Amino acid sequence: MKFFASAFLGLLTTSPPSVEGYANQWEAQIYNDMNVNTVNKMWVFSQDGVRVFEPDGSNVVVYHKNTEVCEVIEDPWAEAPGVMQEDCWHMSAVNDGENYVFINNGNYVEDSYVDVFSMWNGRYLGNIPVCSLAYNMMYSPNRRELWVDCWLRPGTDNKSNITDFGNVEVLSTQNIGAPLTHIDVHGFDTHNHGNILVHESIPNKAYRFTMSNSNIYEIHAGSKRVLEEIAIDKSVGSYEYAFSPMNKHIFIRIYVCCACEDLYGDYSAECTECGETVTVTFGPRGNTDVEQPGYCGKYCRGSQADTEGVWEFDTATNTFITQHKPLEGAHGTKPFATPRGDYILLGHGDGGNGVKVLKAGASGKASTEIGVINLDFAADDGTHAVSDIAFIEDDDKNIAVFTSTLNNHVVFVDLSDFDDATAASPVTVDGVDVDLFEEPQEAIGITHDIRGINVRRVRWAEGTPYVWVDSQFTDQLHVIKLGETISDAKTIKTIDNVAKTRQMLWVNNYQLDAMSVTEAARLSRLNEIEDKDDNSVLAIVGIVLAAAAFLLGIVNLMMSKNSKSGKEPTPTPTPAAEQAVNGESA
Repeated sequence: MKFFASAFLGLLTTSPPSVEGYANQWEAQIYNDMNVNTVNKMWVFSQDGVRVFEPDGSNVVVYHKNTEVCEVIEDPWAEAPGVMQEDCWHMSAVNDGENYVFINNGNYVEDSYVDVFSMWNGRYLGNIPVCSLAYNMMYSPNRRELWVDCWLRPGTDNKSNITDFGNVEVLSTQNIGAPLTHIDVHGFDTHNHGNILVHESIPNKAYRFTMSNSNIYEIHAGSKRVLEEIAIDKSVGSYEYAFSPMNKHIFIRIYVCCACEDLYGDYSAECTECGETVTVTFGPRGNTDVEQPGYCGKYCRGSQADTEGVWEFDTATNTFITQHKPLEGAHGTKPFATPRGDYILLGHGDGGNGVKVLKAGASGKASTEIGVINLDFAADDGTHAVSDIAFIEDDDKNIAVFTSTLNNHVVFVDLSDFDDATAASPVTVDGVDVDLFEEPQEAIGITHDIRGINVRRVRWAEGTPYVWVDSQFTDQLHVIKLGETISDAKTIKTIDNVAKTRQMLWVNNYQLDAMSVTEAARLSRLNEIEDKDDNSVLAIVGIVLAAAAFLLGIVNLMMSKNSKSGKEPTPTPTPAAEQAVNGESA
């Protein structure tokens, strides 16, 4: 009975037509000779090329050597002239979820490009010239646009890409050959760290952050015009941020100036290298009346002067709401936000020991501190050992995975422990360590970089039980498998000979994901019907049989009329057909 009801309901549901393995008919016609699928795979961009792995790391589906996509150039950072290199310096990867994978290609010199790959089979499709030293990129699904932020501008000692007209350039992902839109956010200056924010929850806004001054810039996402310059109090620049789509607030790191003593304790040999005198406002040597040898900006991350934490900024009004200071005894704050935006995690320059947890408030209202995560990476005071975070969010799990540039283990934390936490009843949660290597290793993942550029990346292969972590120092990748609880997670595979991983990206198709969710909901409804009592099922079957009997009655009536009028009678159903109509087997 249940099978009959399910089969009948299935006849009422039709699947939309699709071209299997491709985004559209055009892709299928172009690539129908390629028996390769690179969707729902982990893409790894390294110094020696581009690899696409199965989610569990068992197989390499596609491998492009660096010689296929990188130019052989003279290394501008080598100590001796004439040293050649072919490193693409792929630093930011974006999947549009429809057709393409984009990755910036700078070769770490003035000219920069965005490399374009087919999301469906990994084929390299070519590159697009963009502004110099393209670094951070974000995709705008609302507008089908890729926003590219660049770090290098024309100066006295360097040339520039001929397309370099702005700090930010925007390309259409639906018309790859169209001219780029150039946004000159704050004039032609020299090298500086910059960042960009676009998000579907604020569709008409974009924000640009820069270490060149203490402003952030609101850009109209449609016209690409700078609408407002917003000064950041207490900060000499901006770069690191986190965004919560729940309340549409940005959490912006405050950068300060610091004295040499703030970095090195008492004056030492390193202090003689301080190339400028600065005004130090915060920390134990804060004194606005005199200038001191020191630095400003990124080199003061984690110093004793790095005391101000982050600003919480409301995008609806372009106003600052409140400050969130570091944990007691910590220096500096690096913000992260969960994909839903319900929690904001603040890592500190305390050696990677404590992470402050904020719960997003209503729009325009300050987020509240609801607890602390103990990581115990136990690096030196002042270092930002917390490097990267992957979030695992599904119907059953809400987990954060923390990495460190100074440790060969990662830390799993169950964020559901904060579900009932409040400002009045905060919660302290301990993480669970997961070793990356079977045997203890002397070599760390990446040497510490006070500027925060070096990152030990971690990515979740969404929808699977696998988490990926890189080890640049040893040219390896690690695959961790989740268990029933975070204590059951363990490293199941280490992949060797992947030189200096620059970026990892889980590539999926948003439309297929949505269709899968819809299909799962449909099957769930069918199961609900099947799980009902037999009377409900019999009622459905009864309706079907009644309809069949009604149709059979009409047929018999027509036969009777034809017989009385002298016409050749319509053939009667065979016994087998009658049995089928009555639900019996022949």
